[in-house]
Amino acid sequence: MASSLQHIFLVTTARGYGTVVSLITLIVSARYLGPEGRGIFVAAIAWISTFGTIFHMSIGPALQYRIQQNREPYTAAAMIGTLLGLGLLASLAAWVAAALGFALTNGGLFKGLSIEVLVLAFATLPLLMWEQYAPNIYASLSRMDLVNRAQYIGRTMGVVAFVVLVAWFQFGVKGALVALFITQAIIVLSALIPMMHSIKWKPAWLSDEVKPLLTAGAKMHLTSISALLSDQVGILIVNNYLSKTEVGLFQLPLQLVTLILILPQSALMILYGDMAKSDPARSWPHQRKLILRVMGLVLLLALAGWLLAPYLIPLVAGEQFRPSVPMFVALLPSLLGLSLSILLTPQWLGRGLFMLSNALTFTALIVVVAGTFWAVPRYGIDGVIGVRVAVYAVILPIAYFLFWRWCSRQSTYLIPATARG
Repeated sequence: MASSLQHIFLVTTARGYGTVVSLITLIVSARYLGPEGRGIFVAAIAWISTFGTIFHMSIGPALQYRIQQNREPYTAAAMIGTLLGLGLLASLAAWVAAALGFALTNGGLFKGLSIEVLVLAFATLPLLMWEQYAPNIYASLSRMDLVNRAQYIGRTMGVVAFVVLVAWFQFGVKGALVALFITQAIIVLSALIPMMHSIKWKPAWLSDEVKPLLTAGAKMHLTSISALLSDQVGILIVNNYLSKTEVGLFQLPLQLVTLILILPQSALMILYGDMAKSDPARSWPHQRKLILRVMGLVLLLALAGWLLAPYLIPLVAGEQFRPSVPMFVALLPSLLGLSLSILLTPQWLGRGLFMLSNALTFTALIVVVAGTFWAVPRYGIDGVIGVRVAVYAVILPIAYFLFWRWCSRQSTYLIPATARG
């Protein structure tokens, strides 16, 4: 347990450093782009995140599943080569879909975003795609140190690029998007180059595993993308019905909630590694204790956010973002369902409960999207927040509690008390 918490601490510290750097870029973008410019910036990011989320096909989690099913062929060279190839194909598919969407709607799909902004934004898509895949490879190889180092290097150089392009040269939204590309490129290459060197720059292609990877990824894709996709869809719906200023005001508290989720996301890699050494039932008692501790830390962070938000948000982003304070406070309860969704993923995956997990997350996604479409024209930002809290703070936690109880009963029945410790 102590070792697991230590690994979580190391990963969270690295990502937490990225959080601190993100706050610097947030300050710069808020003050130099303003709510409207930041609204355009975050809408562009929401679009590439949406396409990336849809087209990455959950190959990263599928890799973890396939390693448990067929560990032998998954050497470092095979994992890197196969996922690099699939990532490039997925990026190409996303680019084609975006270009068709723009052409068929004469740009109407991407309301308010110029083609120049979209081109700069979508240039970053392959890098974001690889960042979805890479941590699963490095976790399987016990090389999360590379991910941590890449975060330190990339975020540091990225914030320098952001300040220079946005604050110094005042290139506006386009400068911010170029800085985003530079940041992601450094993060990816800082970890990938040492791994390529370790395999003597000879990646392999597992042709026999491509279909099983895609099949496994397709089965768990709805589970993997539901929360992320609902975030991006919420921003895009707000972008469609409300002003760019309101988009900027709403995205800030949504980003702050996402930053708190770095903690359970860091724990997820440890949970995957833990389960790879055993089976879901045998790993559950240890994972259950770890999840409870992580949820306790999430609660403490939420409490700190509730107390400090009225002071820190105007201080960090400026007085023009004070309306974001009540939005952030109202979104905090959603951390319960979002955190449990992340932390329970290895158990859903390891037990092969793809259909049940997909049904649960797809239902939640449909409710969030349909509810947001209905609520935003009538209640504005309050409508989208109310829908998210209802789903992620009430409905999903009930379902996760039932799954929790089932996992505990399965562990009790299948494993002798002496083995459970």
